[in-house]
Amino acid sequence: MKRYEVVVDVEAGAGAVWRALLDVERWPELTPSIDRVTRLDGGELRVGSTARVKQPRLPALVWRVAVLEPDREFTWEAGSPGVRSVARHLIEPAGEDRCRLTLVLEMSGLLEPLVRPLIGGTVRRYVGFEADGLKRCAET
Repeated sequence: MKRYEVVVDVEAGAGAVWRALLDVERWPELTPSIDRVTRLDGGELRVGSTARVKQPRLPALVWRVAVLEPDREFTWEAGSPGVRSVARHLIEPAGEDRCRLTLVLEMSGLLEPLVRPLIGGTVRRYVGFEADGLKRCAET
């Protein structure tokens, strides 16, 4: 399994970060690492919700929400032939109107060791772009 992790301190409360996280269709405005997010179901984001995410230089994937703990954790997962991806978005309080945002992407599966050299650098950059974009959104 390959793990990519980025931690950023955010000068805003957990609620502000949480609102940015849940607005997945707005993510393309926040980061150059996402071209498009299309929700595949209606209503509020919840466990089981799905969205198609298209990122530059990568195939579109359908992500399914696995964990949703308000102001704490949003985790979703996607699969493609031979590779499973889990993306965790973790929020920890760090003082009054401050928090720490940790983004983790884990890739596993039979083909992951073959895919890693092809996309590993891109994935590492994208996780950083997403953390920076969410931070900027929450702080404004």
